[in-house]
Amino acid sequence: MAKLTIVFAILLAVLGIAGYFCPSSIHAIALMPVWWGIVLGICGYLTASGTETRKKAFLYINTAIGILGFLYALGSAINAYGAARTEGVDPNLFVIYDRLIMAVILLVFLNIAVPAVLKARRPPEE
Repeated sequence: MAKLTIVFAILLAVLGIAGYFCPSSIHAIALMPVWWGIVLGICGYLTASGTETRKKAFLYINTAIGILGFLYALGSAINAYGAARTEGVDPNLFVIYDRLIMAVILLVFLNIAVPAVLKARRPPEE
């Protein structure tokens, strides 16, 4: 699970860097997926090393980061759309798509991480 977490962290970092260098959006907020990816990557690296208790703890932390990142991305996309419509302008679709792609990446991660957490909670079979 640790290697897979690092892969998703890299996907988030690539999304953030691509979003930052897109011509329609050169703002620091476009790098937000990079920061979520860095945190997820560090915790994924820490999951790979240490005792079994430490691995379980970081597995839970990775899942919590994924949930929070998913909620942030989805909320940010909805907020960007709503704010633009409230002001009476067309929303910046690139920002909305960027956040929705981040939400989808994290949703796929959660579909893999949550069963792993549930499996880790079960007592070992004898």
